[in-house]
Amino acid sequence: MIRFLALIRRIFIGGIVSLLIALLAMKIGILELAQAAKNPAGLKGAFSLFFLISPVCYLIMNLISSIIIRNHVKFAAVHQQKIFMYTVLLALGSDLVFPFKNIAGLFKGDPDTASDDGKAKGKGKFIVRTIEMGILAAVCIFGLFMI
Repeated sequence: MIRFLALIRRIFIGGIVSLLIALLAMKIGILELAQAAKNPAGLKGAFSLFFLISPVCYLIMNLISSIIIRNHVKFAAVHQQKIFMYTVLLALGSDLVFPFKNIAGLFKGDPDTASDDGKAKGKGKFIVRTIEMGILAAVCIFGLFMI
């Protein structure tokens, strides 16, 4: 469940980054995006809508993830000793460093595994996550060209 929520959060992080690129680098106005989002039937409208709702959706998914982390994961007791904002910021930090940590893991492997079989499985995890990250980046770049 936590892995699924992390994946959804990272999809919305991709939308936020794309929104920032559209607004700051491509000089597309928020009103132009909102106008295109009114008709989400086309690709331009769909991507505009996705980029615009990403910040709100990310916040909601981060809050849901933080609640679940604080109540249902292995180290829930540790998180419960801290304020709620600690868990929210920890999830945000995890999402921001994920691409860099994942790329480093491709070269180093998973340090938590001691056996060669465990290292191979750890490397497989990083390969799958890198493919996910690449697909997300490709979709967001495609979306930027559509708007």
